[in-house]
Amino acid sequence: MDSVDRERYTLDGPPGAEHRIANDQAIIGAAVRDAVSSTHLVALVLAGGYGRGEGGYRLNGDAFLPYNDYDYFVIVRGGRSAARQATATLSELAHRLEAQIGVEVDFAVLRQSRLRRLDFTLMYAELRHGHKVVMGDPDVLARMPSMPVEDVPLSEFSRLMLNRGSLLLMNRQVLQQGGPRDDQALECFGRYLDKALLACADARLAAAGRYHPSYMIKRQRLDSLRWSGSRDFMTRYDKALRSRAGQVSCGALVGREADAQAVAVADWLEALVELETARLGKLPEWKEYSSARIGKGQSAAGPMGLLRNLAVTMRDFGPAELVRNISWALRYPRERLISVLPALLEPTIDVPNGVLADALAQPGGAGRAALNDQFLRFWARYN
Repeated sequence: MDSVDRERYTLDGPPGAEHRIANDQAIIGAAVRDAVSSTHLVALVLAGGYGRGEGGYRLNGDAFLPYNDYDYFVIVRGGRSAARQATATLSELAHRLEAQIGVEVDFAVLRQSRLRRLDFTLMYAELRHGHKVVMGDPDVLARMPSMPVEDVPLSEFSRLMLNRGSLLLMNRQVLQQGGPRDDQALECFGRYLDKALLACADARLAAAGRYHPSYMIKRQRLDSLRWSGSRDFMTRYDKALRSRAGQVSCGALVGREADAQAVAVADWLEALVELETARLGKLPEWKEYSSARIGKGQSAAGPMGLLRNLAVTMRDFGPAELVRNISWALRYPRERLISVLPALLEPTIDVPNGVLADALAQPGGAGRAALNDQFLRFWARYN
């Protein structure tokens, strides 16, 4: 068991940071209680780093601000209609809360009756491992099945690398438009670099069979891993941890945004290679990896999984895609994104534009800017 203080929201943040985050929880908890019918509301559960007592913070002048978004699971009684109603209500509430407290708020609704049957994913395993019940039944998640974090499927980390690599693609677009235009944009740019680097460490640990959600334990385990460039990587990793703890100013990035982005992309690619080599046994050339021939572990197994993928393809891409490209139609769309992201992030990777366009359901002559835009539209849907 790690030594994280479950009563705290941050690992070692000052009282001002803890007070700010605790006050946000009181505001959000009261808002959810008012918005969701007591007939259906069972509990509001804070997940992620703040739920584990390892959340980050930053300074804006003398004010403490959360480093990350607030991620919640809202547990409800009742059937699908109750869950749909709660989801719609909470979607509207999230926007109002973000405007009120200045932090992005994300609610995911779970039916209490489904807790025993949740899929074994990284998200649910981390939730099971560490969380805070903001309001409601304090033992609500005891109904979840056991999900040992060391046994999370490697494909879950492929998805994590997709999500953090997509942030680097957003950074790439910012650079193509002249770079961050103000302090807020610069802070966001730096935060995306740090999030990608932290995910690289997670991927390396997962590939070695040593993943753990706790940053304290991860840091210890990373010290025992050795690879080419590990010393420089760990220097950058420690800097990212300090950034989460409000100890590093984004001002150091000014004038070196492109260089920092290039280093982050190189770290991301190296970690992805290590992860996918562990998952597949052998990583093929990037051209083959970018095709539908190499599964990325995001599609459900068996005939029902194939039927689901076909149904999603028909719904989101149209029936013509079933004829035009049956290979991709048989894959869940997230696999398209994981497949092409390396080449979109690093143009020197030798993958023909037509292969990327094929995966993203674009005309063969589509340029990289159009492919990047299409990628981010799909990512917003399937992340």
